[in-house]
Amino acid sequence: MIVSLAGTLGALWRPEAAIVCSIAFATAYIAAILGNDFSILRIAVAEQEALTVLAPLREGELYPLNPATLPPENTLTVCQQIMYRRPKKILEIGSGSSTLLMARCLGLLEGADRSILSLEHVAYWQEDSARKIEHAGLGHVAQVVHAPIREYKEISSRWYDIAAIPEDAGPFDLVLVDGPEGGSKDPLARYGVF
Repeated sequence: MIVSLAGTLGALWRPEAAIVCSIAFATAYIAAILGNDFSILRIAVAEQEALTVLAPLREGELYPLNPATLPPENTLTVCQQIMYRRPKKILEIGSGSSTLLMARCLGLLEGADRSILSLEHVAYWQEDSARKIEHAGLGHVAQVVHAPIREYKEISSRWYDIAAIPEDAGPFDLVLVDGPEGGSKDPLARYGVF
């Protein structure tokens, strides 16, 4: 109906403009309605491409796609940076699938002195990540420690308890901040990293 109306208005202006007006309006209308769907589709395709590239590192394991998990595109970028920059020590804030994939990346690099230390504030996820690291035989590369969230009065913020970081752990060549969960619930959740 809207396309017909646009064509009628175009015909009143100039008869040959009816088709052009109808097509232009229909295209704009469809793009406006489907705009979000197209961007969602683009994201879904990009995530699938990243999962495909990460497949050798995943070694058949499912990649959990939930809001708390680092998206596959981001994990792929981090893995590419590991292969390019060849860091000796990585600090990851917030553990999960990315911990295991980064540990496998480090395992591909020459030199036995590469490591990742991952802080996790949720005890269940810390245990789950540590179990997966051990099961993959990467306990010598990755360590996941429980670092509960605590109040820091000096910065007026809540952040991971940095006392959980072993004294000899740093300095770090690469830091990945993937926690704690923030978003609209707590937009300054990651402020403490500074």
